Amino acid sequence: MTNAKIRRKRSKKQEEKIAQEMGGQVVPGSGAIAGMKSDVVAERLGFRVEDKYTDNKSYSMTRNVIDKIRREALSSGENWLLQVDLHGGGPTRRLAVLDYEVFLTLMEELHDFQTSATDGTGSESD
Repeated sequence: MTNAKIRRKRSKKQEEKIAQEMGGQVVPGSGAIAGMKSDVVAERLGFRVEDKYTDNKSYSMTRNVIDKIRREALSSGENWLLQVDLHGGGPTRRLAVLDYEVFLTLMEELHDFQTSATDGTGSESD
């Protein structure tokens, strides 16, 4: 099997894993077919995901990559997420990159949820 085929197979497997974890769907032919943008769409969570994989110890995150996924997400009214798997140099590190404002919103929602669960106003039972 050629290196290109191995990379495609690995990438497809990673995209399927992300889609399953986020309750989303892999975009068929992502990037290869006009109109099929991003790698994974998790509509329930409101995210469009660009997936990157490297066997290196580092990944160069460029403004072009961020702008691309951001445009694709904004065009469909979703948030963007760049998911990177770093496989080189030790155990795999799975990273998520998103807009800081979205991060703050998520942290606020998590705090509100935790507060309501502990003060009895949430739907959690004792």
